[in-house]
Parts: sequence; structure tokens; C-alpha cells
Amino acid sequence: MRVSYLLPLLICSCVHQEKAQTFSCLYQNEAREQSHESQCGTIDRNGKISLNKANLEKVRFQDGLTCLWVKKRQKWSNYYLNEAGQMKEVYSYDNGCDYFQEGLARTHVNGKLAYMNRDLDIKLETAYDWGAPFSSGAAKVCNDVVWETKGEHKSMTSANCVMIDKNGRLSSAAK
Repeated sequence: MRVSYLLPLLICSCVHQEKAQTFSCLYQNEAREQSHESQCGTIDRNGKISLNKANLEKVRFQDGLTCLWVKKRQKWSNYYLNEAGQMKEVYSYDNGCDYFQEGLARTHVNGKLAYMNRDLDIKLETAYDWGAPFSSGAAKVCNDVVWETKGEHKSMTSANCVMIDKNGRLSSAAK
């Protein structure tokens, strides 16, 4: 009889719910002012981040998206956020989120370069480490990238690069 009482206790003690981590963020509010929130949202144990509903209601959206600056693990990253609350990390460009060029912005999937559309859907996954935005239907993509930092800017000093089209195929566009 004692075993039946101990079994639920053992099961309960084995179930461990990890507390979600919080993150801070910067965003543009409806008054077009920069807002900083120290408890902006949560990061679940799988790394998925979500904005608190109260903060989502304060964000200024333009064409259904906004750029958030998210600080997690002492590092700032840029995310696009849509009105449904979906978030996707993107390349940082010009002190903000990467621009959509030819309908695509740069992001990462499993540590490799990918391109997403304005709905935050991945449209092209690549096997490359870095890539430029698309221009005239082609983008320069690279592996073995070496970066040099000068002040607050970085420049690529060497890499193994090719041009691809929007289907990920090698392009005939000049390197």
C-alpha cells in the first residue's frame, strides 16, 4: 500500500518544468519613440522567443513588421516581429534588421545562411556561412569567411564565394 503512495510522489518529483528565461529589448513604439523593456518576453527551453502581450500591443508596425533589438545572454541581436507575434532572427544591417531586397531578407537556419520573405517564411536555405542580399536575381554567398574588425565595422577579408539565384543554383552572374 505504501508503494502506491510513493509512486505518484516519485513521478511528480521527476517532472521538472524549466522556468522560461526573460530577455530585454528595444523597439519603436506607436509614438515613434525608442522603448526599452527589461522584461520584454520569454525564451523557452528550446530557444524559441516570444514577446509579452503587453509589449506586443505597444509596438509600432509598418507593413505588418517591426524590427526588435533583443538582448539574450549579454548579446544584442535583431529580430523581425509580425503582428501575430511571430519572431525571426535576421542579419543586423545599418544598426537594425536586414532590409528586404527583392522580397527577401537574410537569416540563419541551423547555423547556415537562409533567406526569408516578409511573412517570415524561409524561402531558401543554403549550405553557406554568409551571403549578400539579392540584386538582379543573384546573391553572392560565401564559406570560409574571415572578418576583420575596424572600430565598429567589420569587413570580409577572405572567403570562398560564388553567386546563386533565388533557387539556390549557381548563377551565371559575375563574381
